[in-house]
Amino acid sequence: MFRQWKDNSELTLKELTLKTVTLVALITAQRVQSIHQFDLSTMLKGEQKLAFKLELLKQSRPSIKSPIIEIVKYPHCKKICVMDALLSYIERTETLREDETKLFLAHKRPYHAACSSTTSWGIKSALTLAGIDAKKFGAHST
Repeated sequence: MFRQWKDNSELTLKELTLKTVTLVALITAQRVQSIHQFDLSTMLKGEQKLAFKLELLKQSRPSIKSPIIEIVKYPHCKKICVMDALLSYIERTETLREDETKLFLAHKRPYHAACSSTTSWGIKSALTLAGIDAKKFGAHST
């Protein structure tokens, strides 16, 4: 589906948000609660990958270190490269953030950190646009 969309720079903020959060969910296989925790203050950026260190999650045990989620560049197709989508999203939302460090923002004013239900809604919306029955397959299905 995303192969047919315009380039990231030509997408609306809503479209770029839906695309980015869905690609992140598909590529990382993380729960919505984990994606919701992605924070720019813990992001490490390299030439070929981005990494996010997550805080304690619901399923975390005290003896287990916090996970680091890596997102690697996909040079074969820029339109479905999650790293390119993330970098475009971060650049587009930079002026909207003020002091907000959470990665995903609401795509309408006021531009505050998106809650986990908003993140889930974004993934379900993208699945619906792809022709997938969102009543049968939810955000957790990614």
